[in-house]
Amino acid sequence: MIIFVVLPTVYILGLLSLKNRTELQKFILIFGITITMIGMVDGGLFSTPAFLGLTVLLRIYSIKKPFSIKIS
Repeated sequence: MIIFVVLPTVYILGLLSLKNRTELQKFILIFGITITMIGMVDGGLFSTPAFLGLTVLLRIYSIKKPFSIKIS
């Protein structure tokens, strides 16, 4: 029963943490949050989806300067 409270809370707090990010970073963070939540439900913290989602989240959070795609 706790999963019905924890998962929406994690997702909402993750979406609230998207301030001051570019649109591409927001999209990647939402994807990472979703994959991490699937991994938490499906196989625990050390499952492949959870590990992939956490890697994406940590990589985006570690970027100091926002990146942008330049089309030449």
